[in-house]
Amino acid sequence: MVFRHPQQHGLHRHEPYLAKFLGSLDVLAEQKRSILSDTVLTESQKQENLDGLNLPGTSAKLEDLCVFFQFTPSSKVYGYTEFDLKPGGQHIPLSLQNIEEYCDLSRSFCLDTGIRRQMEAFKGGFNTVFSLSHVKMFTPQEFRLLLCGEMSPDWSREIC
Repeated sequence: MVFRHPQQHGLHRHEPYLAKFLGSLDVLAEQKRSILSDTVLTESQKQENLDGLNLPGTSAKLEDLCVFFQFTPSSKVYGYTEFDLKPGGQHIPLSLQNIEEYCDLSRSFCLDTGIRRQMEAFKGGFNTVFSLSHVKMFTPQEFRLLLCGEMSPDWSREIC
């Protein structure tokens, strides 16, 4: 499952710092692709340009961050301190060569595989109270109102 900019809106709400970091990595990955696809540059010029890439808005090299293929939650309440995004992730450093894979695996973990068990449990519990087949009759806005209620009620003397 590949998550790119438009589909990471859920990540911005739940993991804003990770979303911002992954957005910076996406910019860096795009710069890498642009350099590699430039037919005017020689191979040595391409490598020189790649070696000169920094994280957007910084002078930091990607390798200087010492990031590995692991997800580290923002709190210990999750019951773990890190989770390998792929087998042996604690030994695989993030680099320009694997930046796209890291972004894809991180988004996939946060928005899919990392929450699948919880979502299935919620779905099962919800289904015992309200059949999921009946949810289709509501628009997303109506369903949100049904679940959450009015988020900003208009309390005035006239309504009472």
